[in-house]
Amino acid sequence: MRAMTRASGCLSVFCLAAALPTVPALAFPAPVTPSFPADLDAETITVDYTNTQTFVRNLKQDFDFNPFPEVHWFKYVADGQSEVYFDTLGTNVSSLGPHLGYTDGNYASLGFGTYDQTQIAVYDAQGNLVGQNGYWLDDNGDSVLKYNPTLYQQYYPNGDPELPLNAGFVEDPVIFITGTGAEVDFSEVASQGLTNLNFVGNAPDNPHWSADPNDPTVADPSYQPPHPGAGKNAYELWDTALTDAVIIENNDQPYARRAFDRNAYGPGRPWHQYDALPAGEYFVAVSSSAPAFAGDVEAEEVLQTPIWFDDDTQTDMVPKLTEDMDPYQYYMDVETPSFPRQYGYIVLNVRHAELQAGIEGDYNDSGQVEQADLDLVLQNWGLDTGAFPIPTGWTNDLPDGLIDQAELDG
Repeated sequence: MRAMTRASGCLSVFCLAAALPTVPALAFPAPVTPSFPADLDAETITVDYTNTQTFVRNLKQDFDFNPFPEVHWFKYVADGQSEVYFDTLGTNVSSLGPHLGYTDGNYASLGFGTYDQTQIAVYDAQGNLVGQNGYWLDDNGDSVLKYNPTLYQQYYPNGDPELPLNAGFVEDPVIFITGTGAEVDFSEVASQGLTNLNFVGNAPDNPHWSADPNDPTVADPSYQPPHPGAGKNAYELWDTALTDAVIIENNDQPYARRAFDRNAYGPGRPWHQYDALPAGEYFVAVSSSAPAFAGDVEAEEVLQTPIWFDDDTQTDMVPKLTEDMDPYQYYMDVETPSFPRQYGYIVLNVRHAELQAGIEGDYNDSGQVEQADLDLVLQNWGLDTGAFPIPTGWTNDLPDGLIDQAELDG
């Protein structure tokens, strides 16, 4: 499993910013620091093999009158012997929500369900991000768009054998009636960017993370010369995303889109499968796509890239963040017509399965006892797991108390 840590090297935006002139104090919003337990939802999620636990929460809803949270936090108690599967199927939110400029007060369902984008982030008790995803991914690491179940039932009340629930695009017109009686066709935006995030035994790595730097395949043909992304493979688009982003185009704007290739290609691609959680308490954040969460390395790098315009100080080519966020923090832009927030309700579903017993001594659950297992023992020799978290990567045959000769004997 790829460690969720920042890569080293001078691609860091701090290296990029070092050559730039000093800029005025930025007016971008500060990261939000949640307060536990005050910001925790009432329920604590526990292991349940029988039922799917479902939690429905209002998300923002109405900016003026009902300022519901934009990030909902849950406490999750892992037993160290279970797989857990999180998803957000059933969510109904949209950035086309209440604020559409209509004056008759009849917003009806306009906007809701037209495009739902969610995120799930899981932190351990020390504030380390142990898993995060903002897409529904398959085992190839590719995004699978999900239907909104309400819309599906509306347009396919008897089901459609060629269009299974929660898979693919909506091909037929999806018509909403606005408050003024006008019809608006949201045909293809009715597909959903919902999220799955699983913690399982012997979780595989995302195949995209092993992208070949010498692959001759052009990853994004839409980039054409003289665009700096032209002709690059997936690894190169990831590797050069931040440095290319600060190049100025002919219209005196940075190639800002290139920055987002940092978390769209190769080693920066999102993933939905992580190793089963050791026993302990965790904090689960559920939100729309708006926040960037602490520990999401590529998202933080993009925010730290000096390509942004600060409207308050009228300063161009500056970063939104100048350092990594603290544990549990998240960053959100101020809501504007160009950057609307999502409104509605968000659904968190939680399922469990028994973690299959692994091989004794196979501490990293790779399927065999190997040098990496010995390294886990030696690197953590003497650690008291009764007082400190079980080491990262140690997911099978968990230690109880001091890591010592018993683990070495396997």
